[in-house]
Amino acid sequence: MSPDIQLDTTQGRPVRLSDHRGKALAIFYEAKGHHDDNAALKDACARLVERGGLDGRFDVLGVADLDGLGFGPVKAMVKRAVTAVAKGYGVSLAMDFAGALEARLGLAGGGSTVALLDPSGAVVFNRSGRLDARDADDFFAALGDALGRRRDSLPNAA
Repeated sequence: MSPDIQLDTTQGRPVRLSDHRGKALAIFYEAKGHHDDNAALKDACARLVERGGLDGRFDVLGVADLDGLGFGPVKAMVKRAVTAVAKGYGVSLAMDFAGALEARLGLAGGGSTVALLDPSGAVVFNRSGRLDARDADDFFAALGDALGRRRDSLPNAA
C-alpha cells in the first residue's frame, strides 16, 4: 500500500490518495508544458469514468507538478494561475508543491508521468514521458488486473 498523501486542489479542498482506496486510481502527474503529452490516454480514462468508472471502481486524478514553487508569494501566484487554467478546462486539479508524489510514490517529476494505483493503493503502473500505444495497452492491462477483469472485458476506451 502506498503512503497517504494530501494535496490542495484548485477547488480549495484537500484531496488524499486514501479518498480513493477501494478503487483503481489513474494519476496524471504533469509539469508545465506537458499537459498534452498523454492527452489521448487522459481522454480514454475520462470516458471510462463518465461511463460509470467500471462500476464505480475507477477514478482519475490530475496533479500539477509544482515542485519548487511553493514558497512565499510565488505559491499564491502559481495557485491562482493553475486554478484559472483548470477552470478553463472545466476540471479540478491537485497541486503538488513539495514533490510528494516523487518522494513517496517514486513518480518522475518535471514532465508527464502516468501512474496507476490498485484498490489497496499500491503502484501497479508507472511510466514517464509521452506514452505510445504499447504503453497504453500495458496501462489498461494493469487496470484490468487491478480490478480482476480481463483487458478485453474493459469498455472500449478508444
